[in-house]
Amino acid sequence: MKFVQQILSDVDGQGSSKRVMSFAILALLSTIGLGVTFFHATFQQQIWQDLIFTLLAGFGLITSEKFTKRSPTGSGANPTNDNSTNNSSK
Repeated sequence: MKFVQQILSDVDGQGSSKRVMSFAILALLSTIGLGVTFFHATFQQQIWQDLIFTLLAGFGLITSEKFTKRSPTGSGANPTNDNSTNNSSK
């Protein structure tokens, strides 16, 4: 269970809705693929294309999470602190 939670979390360890939706679309595409292969189900070509394009867009957004700039959270830096209140007591 921890492995799945780690896969669905972003680089900060928070849950990522983009990853959950991409995983759901991948599961849907796999189910449709199995249905077409083994049960000879038919689907419109546009359904395949729309799901694949949505999956690729999701993967692109997930990849962009890795390269976004974030403020350092572990160093004690607070972006809302302007240091003007801290210097008045000195």
